Amino acid sequence: MTDETKEHRKEQRLSYHWLMQFAGSVKEQPFQGRMVDISSKGAAFVCSVNNNYPPAGKLVTTRFSVPRFDCEKSFESVNFSRIGRVCRVDKIDDSLRRIAIQFARPLPFEPGKQPISKYDRIYKLATNGNGLTPCLAVQFDPINNKGTIPKDYFAPR
Repeated sequence: MTDETKEHRKEQRLSYHWLMQFAGSVKEQPFQGRMVDISSKGAAFVCSVNNNYPPAGKLVTTRFSVPRFDCEKSFESVNFSRIGRVCRVDKIDDSLRRIAIQFARPLPFEPGKQPISKYDRIYKLATNGNGLTPCLAVQFDPINNKGTIPKDYFAPR
């Protein structure tokens, strides 16, 4: 999205990079992805092309956790399972795809609208809430207020 592109979303999204799972149905073997952002009505995640990424229009079952912050700037992880329709598949590079889905049933709260500043939210997520231990290999740029995932983040370990 360029600077000139207008934002058309009605709800602010929460950006974070936790692991999540997706599958064509609850009976299928799930694949792993990494969350990009989420609202109460949909989400975007990144997955490897090796994970049989779902095409646009396909229904998928997802399992993920969402951080829910309180006024003291701590947070808890709230677990969800949602069925959603793939709205868009974006090619990031030859090995990664960004998948956008719309949930069939919205979340019970708006993840992007929580009682914590954007800076504090990013800091807490990047340090696992304790300010000491990084929990992700996200490279954070505080000047542009952006986090990026290294390309080898999905490489087998």
